[in-house]
Amino acid sequence: MEKSKLINRRSVLQLVSFGFAVFLIRVGMDYFSNQPIEGAKIATEVVLTTIIYGLLTLLFDYFSRKKMKKGH
Repeated sequence: MEKSKLINRRSVLQLVSFGFAVFLIRVGMDYFSNQPIEGAKIATEVVLTTIIYGLLTLLFDYFSRKKMKKGH
């Protein structure tokens, strides 16, 4: 059986960089709006956003590969 390549090094790196970018944006938004930076709240938002983004990316990759196989 062929091993599934939905999760590879590129997708993990993309997911981590997305999470880091969301974190920086959230910290920047709180910093420039003169609100106190709440680390735990921001970390929770970033983790949940990254998980949702990762799942959506996996679903998109899965269905696009399935569609490509069906086309051949």
